Amino acid sequence: MADFTLRDLEMTDIDSLIDIYPDLIDSVNYEEDEDREVNPQFIINFHDSTYLHCEESAKHPRGMKLGEFWYNWYNDDESLIMKFHNHHHNGPPSYITSFDPVHLHLKREAEDDNGNIHEHSTYQSLEQVLNFFRLISYVEKYKK
Repeated sequence: MADFTLRDLEMTDIDSLIDIYPDLIDSVNYEEDEDREVNPQFIINFHDSTYLHCEESAKHPRGMKLGEFWYNWYNDDESLIMKFHNHHHNGPPSYITSFDPVHLHLKREAEDDNGNIHEHSTYQSLEQVLNFFRLISYVEKYKK
């Protein structure tokens, strides 16, 4: 079985994303936020016109270790593709909290923009999510 234990990871180096993923990323836009260092919010625009709305929260504000994150992937029409999250739900039923803290939200149907299906996730950083996107891009390029 996969290990769903969260690793101790650094916050994302947002300014280097385009240099690391030039094949995927068209631009990165910061949302205005006074706490950008400990709670950055930004949008990654991809070459395929999809985008990833990102929010990270530092576990130790001056230590810059990644605490919680919300990476939500959307089509250009703002419809949800899927969500990659690391946070605890407070109070919902056990069928939701059983997937905490690192989990995915998948669509139940085309109109589901909340991602009402919850699954365990092994994606524990933005780097891992972007490498997953790179793999999808590779497969799409060569499948017949």
